Amino acid sequence: MPMAIAIGLVMAAPRGLRDRKSTAIALCVLAFGCGALLAGLAARPAPIAAIARSVPRCDIEAIVREAAGSFGDLIAVTSLRCPEEVYSGDLGAAVAAELEGQPGATVTGQGWLLPLTSDRSDSSARRMGASARVRFGEVAIAPPTGTLHRVPGGIRTALVDATRDISPRSAALLRGLAIGDTSEIDHGTVDRFRDSGLAHLLAVSGSNVAIVLAAAAVAARRSSLRARAGLAAACLVLFVLVVGPEPSVLRAAAMGSLALVALVTGRTTEPLAALGVATVAVIVLRPEMVHSPGLHLSVAATAGMILFSPSLTVRLAKLPRPVAVVLAATLAAQLAVAPVIIGTFGEVSLVAPVANLVAAPAVPPATILSLGAALLHRVWPPLGRAAMAMAEPFGAWILWVADATGAVPYAAIGVPRVAGFLVALPVGWFTVVAARRRVG
Repeated sequence: MPMAIAIGLVMAAPRGLRDRKSTAIALCVLAFGCGALLAGLAARPAPIAAIARSVPRCDIEAIVREAAGSFGDLIAVTSLRCPEEVYSGDLGAAVAAELEGQPGATVTGQGWLLPLTSDRSDSSARRMGASARVRFGEVAIAPPTGTLHRVPGGIRTALVDATRDISPRSAALLRGLAIGDTSEIDHGTVDRFRDSGLAHLLAVSGSNVAIVLAAAAVAARRSSLRARAGLAAACLVLFVLVVGPEPSVLRAAAMGSLALVALVTGRTTEPLAALGVATVAVIVLRPEMVHSPGLHLSVAATAGMILFSPSLTVRLAKLPRPVAVVLAATLAAQLAVAPVIIGTFGEVSLVAPVANLVAAPAVPPATILSLGAALLHRVWPPLGRAAMAMAEPFGAWILWVADATGAVPYAAIGVPRVAGFLVALPVGWFTVVAARRRVG
């Protein structure tokens, strides 16, 4: 956030917002401010908040909206049959642990409504749009019925089925790489990925979106331009529905959509301007995302790669070209996200550049083969399992890299979170200088 504000204010003011690149960046900053305001308005207590203050045990009906990370699932409560009264309609959203329901699934059961408190966990849940917690005693989950939810849900289920014949650890990782499902990844593996600087692989990011779009472009390479763009757009929409509204995915999807529009209309896009417009779109559509570290990391990493990668690649010209490009992108992203990571998590990985350089070649084939296995499994399960068997060696390689680099002494060191603000000053300065050079 501080870096985004610095870019917008320093770049926009000298030029008086006279060029569209600076305007887009200024709009990005404005979007964060408006997003914070809208998120506050959206967080006004829903009816369920008042009902939960009495902590009643009720018969509850709800619809799963999306996965909520460590909170479980975010559900939209539609009916409450409590001892003293019956409520129905749009009662608000709540977080419920251990449901593991797919978006669009119907949840019915008995449970307790618990009010949100002022502690850190409940404050985070409130920023996601929740107005209460639900603790189910008895619960039944019916699968999604609408096509919008049923098809993506079928793909997620097929991915799980396709991984049953490979090692559990590789299966869990490949599901995380493909669709961000980390529910089966053990805590030790998560710690190793975090220490090695590879934790971003466990969350679906812009690189996944780029891989999907590239695969669609290759598959339709002999078709017309509009046909290729149409297939890419369809794959993009389906991928977002399968993965869910993750901050980095929404940001990357918005940028991908802009690129497709530019491709069809014969125009060119400035990546920095596209990043600003995409960020505006995400925050306007989902105001609560302004509080999401995932969005901050995604925007910072993307900006870093746009601004710093070219010059770093030149400086690394003595290395083989593929190595120089990957290493430059890794260093650029690590530099840009450093203030956010330190300020949010209080640690920094010292082995991240090496770990990412060594693991990078295995990520695209692992992702493409895993997603392909899910699609093929729905057509003919043996073919899907065969594709997943081909993906397993790539997943095993990534696991080995994380284990080897994450186990190095002082692979990651703890840093006071306040240091994030100190690191943000030089990083922000370099970012502003690079941005102004880029836009001329």
